[in-house]
Amino acid sequence: MPVYRNIDDLTAGDSYTLIRDLDPLDSGAIITNAWFTVKERLEDNDAMAKINLSITVNASASGFINNYLDGSGSRLTFTITPPMAAVLSPSETYFYDICALSATAQAFTVEIGKLYTTQYVRHLLA
Repeated sequence: MPVYRNIDDLTAGDSYTLIRDLDPLDSGAIITNAWFTVKERLEDNDAMAKINLSITVNASASGFINNYLDGSGSRLTFTITPPMAAVLSPSETYFYDICALSATAQAFTVEIGKLYTTQYVRHLLA
């Protein structure tokens, strides 16, 4: 069963790192793929997503999966770059989900929730 959460510290147009730690799977399998998807409306499909990140155990600009060698679980690290976050409007509400796939082809939703973007931050140098 997915966890319901809110993300309220992502600034539209800035970089952002989202980290989620997962308990070990009952089957002892490891996580091979994971997705972070941000949508304008709950009923939008993944193809309509504003942000759609895919990560694997191989590090990339989008992030990576770390399966702990002691079998204690996995860590998902998603990296949102400024160009990715630039498609989001400040002070808006979006819907998101995090899904994963195990090496035994077990697909599941890790987390769903609302994402609230913050205002752009402007710093003036004196």
